[in-house]
Amino acid sequence: MKIILLVLILVSFSTISDVYQCIIEGVTSFTDKPCEDEINKKPLYVIPEYITFKWGGTACEDIKYWKISLDLIENKSDLPFKEADKYCKSLRENTVVLGILEKQTYKNTELGKIKASNGKTYWVELKGVQPITSKTNKKPIYWQTDLREQNGERVIR
Repeated sequence: MKIILLVLILVSFSTISDVYQCIIEGVTSFTDKPCEDEINKKPLYVIPEYITFKWGGTACEDIKYWKISLDLIENKSDLPFKEADKYCKSLRENTVVLGILEKQTYKNTELGKIKASNGKTYWVELKGVQPITSKTNKKPIYWQTDLREQNGERVIR
């Protein structure tokens, strides 16, 4: 009997996924798949995962510094990250973060919001840090995100 109960509990946890709210002809429903007529809507709730990226990259608390840099890249600036380097951190490769919590696209660049072990959220360029090399729903026992100032000095580890 205990084995059957354990199997049922494990199956119920393995089926957790994103939740979408659909409104069709005035009727609200909730589903694990995007609604047909609202395919581009964000999920109502995303189950966060602890992930590790293969590569590191620029991590900005405020997305505006990414937007400034992307505008400067589009205008062929010699130093597109000059402003971002003052305010953003360097996310080191193979470090654990919580995310991807949110996504935004700006100037054809997909940005993702992640959460570091210090509790702060940062925006990273997803193409620059992927692929994701590991992910789990369980918080690591020893969770420290390796973030550094642009000069290499550790912020948190």
